[in-house]
Parts: sequence; C-alpha cells; structure tokens
Amino acid sequence: VDLAVWHPAKKSEEGPLRILFVGGDLYRKGGDDLLVAFRALPKGTAELVLVTRTEVPPEPGIKVFNDMRPNTPELIALYRACDVFVLPTKAEAFGIAAVEASAIGLPVVATRVGGLTDIVVDSETGLQMPPGDVEMLTSHLRMLAENHELRRDLGRGARARAEQCFDARINAARMIDLLQQIVTDG
Repeated sequence: VDLAVWHPAKKSEEGPLRILFVGGDLYRKGGDDLLVAFRALPKGTAELVLVTRTEVPPEPGIKVFNDMRPNTPELIALYRACDVFVLPTKAEAFGIAAVEASAIGLPVVATRVGGLTDIVVDSETGLQMPPGDVEMLTSHLRMLAENHELRRDLGRGARARAEQCFDARINAARMIDLLQQIVTDG
C-alpha cells in the first residue's frame, strides 16, 4: 500500500469501539460471523461499520456502505475513523484490506487463513482465530473494547509491520533490484 496515503490519524479513545469490516461478499469474508459476534457484545459498547456489496438490513449500531470504491478518500476516512479492523474470512488469498488497516494503524482481528497469517502477527499487530469461531471473535472484540492500551499497542505494531513489509514503494524497488540481478546474473 501507499503509506503516504494510508496513514494513521489522531483519534479519541472515548465512546464505543468502532469496528470496521471491508469485504465485497459479506458471507465469504465472514461478515455473518462478525454480525453474530457484534450482537453478542453488551449494548452500546461497540458500533459496526460494514463496507460490502451485500445488502444488509438496517439495524441499530450498524452502518452499511454498499458503494465504496478502493483507495478513495471516503474509504480511507472510514478506516481512520474506526478503532479495529475485523476480517473473519473463511478463505483469503492475501487480504489487502487487512494491509490497509495495518497501514492506518488499526489492530486487525482475522482468521488464520491464506495470506492473513503473514499480515497479522498474533498479539503483536492484532489477534488471530480459527475460521468460524464466533465465540473467540466475540471474546477478542470484548477485550479490545475494554482495553484502549492493548488497541493502541497492537495498532502501533500493525503500522510498524506495514512499514517494514507492505510499503508499495519499497517493495517495488526491491522487485526492480531482483529483476536487475536476474538479468545481470542470467
């Protein structure tokens, strides 16, 4: 990701936990599990922001955005306005939305599938869980809602990992260097 565009914003630790989910297909990306976990949290302790193409019926505490586009200022502003990013997906090749959240400095709660295991370092940049474990997801959300310091520490770790591993400019330069080395050695 472009770390000059995807960067943290100062925010208040007051109010309910703002949970962000970004996934075109709500069900494949585990949004249905997130809805169950969100509903199990004590009322008023969290708000849920869903960015998805899937239609979701209106419900108190849940805001749904069906028309967001990648890398738009509006989407980036949503990431910055939230406290934690959750991707309880059942399958994932990589998970660019989790990288974007990391770049913003959000702790990421994600399932241990595909490339998410390379993005989320458990208890350093976020929290991992097995797919379909709604009870663990609820527990993770409750813990993050109650512990501002943990959220802040995981968010800082997520940003540091994004800077180290997922900076588009640095990675493009690395690829060019590798290709030049192959041409020179070949």
